[in-house]
Amino acid sequence: MLDVDVDAGRLADALAAALTGIVPDGFHVHAADGMLWYSAEQGRFPGQLSNYHVGRSGTYILDNPEAHGDTLEDRVAGMAAQALDELQDYIDEATHDPWPGTTTPPRPFA
Repeated sequence: MLDVDVDAGRLADALAAALTGIVPDGFHVHAADGMLWYSAEQGRFPGQLSNYHVGRSGTYILDNPEAHGDTLEDRVAGMAAQALDELQDYIDEATHDPWPGTTTPPRPFA
């Protein structure tokens, strides 16, 4: 395995900027300390318990980067796919609708 380092802060900032541009209205993505945080406007979405208190969730960018491959490119793509997958889950559970699909969420290819 190659010794490849990824700057979690820079990757989180880049992913937050990209994901902010594609999330549905009422959802927010921001980066802090190597984490991506997902939140939604309170009272707007039913959430898991249908109580309209969605809360927030997040993805730790460097959570097991070795699982995504040996090269920098593989690791960055894998971590981006993991973040998109977790964001999709957050939005799906908040809205009770698949996102960004119409019947099922697509796979989070990166």
